[in-house]
Amino acid sequence: MISGKFSKVVLCVGIVLYRKSLTEVSSYEITREAYMGQIWQNNYIVHSERKSWLDARNVCKTNGFAMQFKKWKTINQYIIIKAERKGWNASEDVWFGLIKHPNSSLWYECRKYHCVEANIVIPGQLFYERQCAVLNMSSATKSNILYADNCEGNAFGFACLGQYGTVPNDVEMYPMSDLVETGTYRESWNNVNITECAINSFSIFFCFASTYYPETRICNAECTNVLNVPENVTLINSVINSTILLRSYNRVIINNDVTNLPPITDPDQFPCVYETSSKIESTPLSSAMSTSVYTTGPVVSHCLCICTTVSNITKEGLQQKISQIKKSLTVNKTSLSSSLRRKTSAPDERQSSAGMGVVGMFIIIGTLFALIASDLFYAGFIIIRYITNNCFKWQ
Repeated sequence: MISGKFSKVVLCVGIVLYRKSLTEVSSYEITREAYMGQIWQNNYIVHSERKSWLDARNVCKTNGFAMQFKKWKTINQYIIIKAERKGWNASEDVWFGLIKHPNSSLWYECRKYHCVEANIVIPGQLFYERQCAVLNMSSATKSNILYADNCEGNAFGFACLGQYGTVPNDVEMYPMSDLVETGTYRESWNNVNITECAINSFSIFFCFASTYYPETRICNAECTNVLNVPENVTLINSVINSTILLRSYNRVIINNDVTNLPPITDPDQFPCVYETSSKIESTPLSSAMSTSVYTTGPVVSHCLCICTTVSNITKEGLQQKISQIKKSLTVNKTSLSSSLRRKTSAPDERQSSAGMGVVGMFIIIGTLFALIASDLFYAGFIIIRYITNNCFKWQ
């Protein structure tokens, strides 16, 4: 009787302690920033210092970066939204890493070490002017995020781009945790490991967090559009064996430092000029011959062939000339390497191939021997009987 009452008291105390522990666990929060972006880990450094486009690019290059050149709408929306949340003035636009030269409609992405053609049309572009792209920091919800402006006559802030490795190198993992915030839609995968969960969630789909259940190998990713990405996500301790994955990269950083680099005033320093110049680059024909032809002046032929023109040729002479050319150009088909390869076996030095060949040879010879051996035995029997009968008759 006493033992029964004691058991009930212990049970009640255990329930109270369990409820208290759950309450304490539920109130414990872990907050980390949630980031959105592409496969590469990117840092977007938005500089508030006003500079010309050339000076802005020089600052990015000096720090080992490129100007932000990625023209995808979602990425630039992300930069605008994150910069605004960090206190950026929406009326202060920034230079972008796209340039167009005079007398051209072709834009180029100015990457860290080279230029890449960009098949786009930017609002405000003028055919006869050298223009650079500007990121409109007040247009996160509008379609025209970029616009074109004169590269030399304006000063704006600017955005630099730094890349630091690939997914899933920088995915934060929190075992025994639950995610409070949910996305506007969810992606799920069955029978995956935790690395595949990270790649599916943050590379194939651009989700901000995912929950992985190691016992069932299920991955649930929380996804949303860039306008609804939460500034922070909240994690609480979980009683279920689960791991929360957060993408901890693609940060937007505001830089208010003032640089002391000398200004660039030489227009010849603009990049990507060689792609749009009237100068035509040709393959070198001789070390003593210029390889450049300018379309603004008379074009001089660089052909090294000596072309002779024969006039007053008769019809018979023309046919004879054609026949000679045909004869000199005709090739015997049987001497072609393609014809020779049809009739020869390709060499195979592997021991397994040699072994298979020996086995096949024994099978073929054994089959033929089995077919012929019975006939040879019967023929020998007839020959012996014939000799024996003839010998007895002669005796």
